[in-house]
Order: sequence, then C-alpha cells, then structure tokens
Amino acid sequence: MVKFKILWNAFGDKFGRTIIHPQFIKKTLEHNAIIEAKKYARGKLVDLGCGRMAYRGEFENLVDKYIGVDNPKLSKLYNADRKPDVIADIEKRLPFKDNSFDISLNFQVLEYITSPLPFLSEIYRILKPSGILILSVPFMYPLHDVPYDKYRYTANALKYILGKTGFSVLKVYSQGGFLEFWLQSLNVFFLKRILDIISSKRNIFSYAYLFFLVILCPFIVLISNIFIAIIRPFVKSFKSFQNDFPLEILIVAKKNE
Repeated sequence: MVKFKILWNAFGDKFGRTIIHPQFIKKTLEHNAIIEAKKYARGKLVDLGCGRMAYRGEFENLVDKYIGVDNPKLSKLYNADRKPDVIADIEKRLPFKDNSFDISLNFQVLEYITSPLPFLSEIYRILKPSGILILSVPFMYPLHDVPYDKYRYTANALKYILGKTGFSVLKVYSQGGFLEFWLQSLNVFFLKRILDIISSKRNIFSYAYLFFLVILCPFIVLISNIFIAIIRPFVKSFKSFQNDFPLEILIVAKKNE
C-alpha cells in the first residue's frame, strides 16, 4: 500500500489538476489554498505536517527559509528521497524557540491531530507576533489514511478553537459546494472499491466486478470532472452551496501582538 501511495502521489503531482484525475475537484480547491497562502509568504515559513514537502517548490523562492516538519509515524508513508527537514512528533512540543516563524502552513493536517488545542497553542508559541497561520481541512470528504484521519471541522468550530488558543481569524473560505462534494465522493467511491478488491482475496466474481469498475471508472471520472469544470464559474455566486456543503475549509489567522 505504501508503494501504491508513492505512485499515486507522483500521478497527482503531474495530473492532479487535470480532468483525468479522480481527485481533480479536490486538487483544484487545494490549489486555491496555495494561492491564498502565497499572499502572506515572507520571512521564515514552517510547514507542519508537510509529508513529502509537496508545497516546498511553491514557497521556497517566496520566503527566506522553508522548514518542513512531520511525524515519524506518517513520514514512512512517503517517498524516502523527499524526507521532511525536521522529523518530530508535531503533537508534542515542537523543537523550535518561541517567536521563530513568520508564517505556518497547515494544509490538510488538523484532521489527523488527536488534541487540536495543544497543537494550535504550539503553533501560536513558535509564530512571531502578527505571524500568520494558513490552515485548511477537509469537511465533506471520505475518510483517508485510516486510522490517522480522525476529525471533520466546521468553520465555526475552527474559529472557536483558534480563538481559544489566542489567534484572530482574518478570513474564512468555504470551498466547494453540493455538486462538487457529491461528484468528488462518487469518483473516490469507485477508486476505493477498485483498491479494496485488489487488496483482498479474489474469486471469479470479484475479478468480473473489478473488470467492470476498471472499464467504468475512467468514464465516470471524466464526465464528473468536465461537468464541474463547466458549471463551477456559475455556482460560485451561490454562497449557500459552499457554506452548507463545503469540501474544504480554508482559514487565515493571525497571532496577536
């Protein structure tokens, strides 16, 4: 499964924001978070839960220093030649002095964290006064990386826990809507069923089912993604679609002086 994840990540790096990728809808929303984060990129940046440092290339030339940090338990899921700069358990005290960083990235990380308040308090500690936290989480999205994927947060829950740890929330973006959530879930459903069959004991019926899914899945993915690419510009004006059925929630918060 680790080998598959490495291959899947490589495929996503090259084709993630094209209509042939099953996660096209989610990947394009994640890219919006990168665009927003670039507006605040400066000084020293720490990417907590960086995985294989997929965002390094996006930010390295915009900041004085980029430091990727990840948990040793999760780092084994990623390609060995792209290890984090710092291997540390990000759910414990971080190995940095107070007021060390100008910006912290936390893309798709908080859902893995068992105790979010201590984690956010640590980020607050290592950020400089007026330092910026860019945080994104999935909401209406299937479980992934089980058993590490633990939570789903509403925008109000995020604002509450950030406030409890001292942050001032500057911006909240609910990304995606009902159709995007539904069609992205459909794409992931077919993909997960294929993986389930491949990883389980198979008989003639499962082989037939696998053949059916392998033939059907590309057409479903392509039709779903083309449909979303066409209608997305028109549904953006309907805020309730995004606020009530978001795939992703993006938060920009600031450490108080």
